[in-house]
Amino acid sequence: MKTIQRVYPIRKTAKAWKIPIFVTHLCSESCSYQLERVVEGEGVYYTPVQNPDFNPEDGKCSNFGKKLRATGVKLKNFDLNNPLSYHEPILNPDEVVICDTRFDVIISYPLRGPVKISMLAPSEKGFTRKELIESLKHIYDFIYREEERTATPTVYEYREICSDCEVKSVVDFLKKCKLDERCSICYHLGKKVGSTLPCGHKFHQGCIMSWLETQNTCPLCRNYVKSCVNCGGLGFITHTRENVVIPLGERGYFYNRNTTDGIFGIWGHDFDDLLLDGLFYDHQHRLLRIHIGS
Repeated sequence: MKTIQRVYPIRKTAKAWKIPIFVTHLCSESCSYQLERVVEGEGVYYTPVQNPDFNPEDGKCSNFGKKLRATGVKLKNFDLNNPLSYHEPILNPDEVVICDTRFDVIISYPLRGPVKISMLAPSEKGFTRKELIESLKHIYDFIYREEERTATPTVYEYREICSDCEVKSVVDFLKKCKLDERCSICYHLGKKVGSTLPCGHKFHQGCIMSWLETQNTCPLCRNYVKSCVNCGGLGFITHTRENVVIPLGERGYFYNRNTTDGIFGIWGHDFDDLLLDGLFYDHQHRLLRIHIGS
C-alpha cells in the first residue's frame, strides 16, 4: 500500500502529497450551540444545547481566528476572488500546491464510471490552492452540462396543489338540513341538525364533520366532497412532464437527482450538492485524485 507523504511547503522531490484545505475560523450562529446525544429507551437522537464555549456578548467561541480544517468546499459556489469554505476564508489560497503545469485528474463521483481528464496550469508556476479548486469547479460544470445535453429525457408525473381547492374547506361544500332518517355513520335515529353532501347523502352534522377530519369522500358512495372542475375533488392536479433532470421542486419527497444516461451517467446528486473535501496528488505519476462528498 502506497503511503502518501504530507509535505508542506511542497518539496518537489516528494513522490506524493496530500493537499489540505484549512480555514480561518469565523464564528456564526452554529457556534452558539452543540448537539447532545440523548437516549430514550431503544431510541437515540441528538438535540441542540447551548455551547458553554460560546460568548454571547461578542458572538465568538474559543476557536475564533484559529486555523481549522475545512469541512469542505461547495464547488458550484466557489469564487476565485473570494475563496471560502462555507462562510470561512480558505487559508493560504495563493500558495502553490502543485508545481507541475500538466497532469491528469480522476473524476469518479457521482459518475457511472471514472474518467481521466487532463489539467493545464494557468501559469508556469503550476496551480495555487484556489486555482486548483476553481479548475475542478469548471470541470464539473462541463460534465453536468454535457450530461444534460446528451441524456435521454425522463417522462414523469408531477403533482400540483389545486389552487381552487386549497382555499376552500370541505365545510364549504356542505348544506345544512333536518335529518329525519337514520344516520348511516352512527345508526341513531333522531331529529337532529344534519348536513347534505354534494352527492345528496345526509348525515348528522357532528358525525360527518368527524368523518371529514380524515376523509374527503362520502361514507356511502365514496364520491369526493369537494366538487372541483379542475381536480375533480382530489385536491391536486397531476401533470405529465418531460425533462432530462427533474427540477428540485417537482421531486416530491425524493430530493436526490434522478439518474441520467448521458455521456457520463450521473446519479444521485446535483452539481449544487458536491462538496470537495479531499485532494491527493501523485507527483510521480502526475495524477490528482479527489474526494467528493455531498
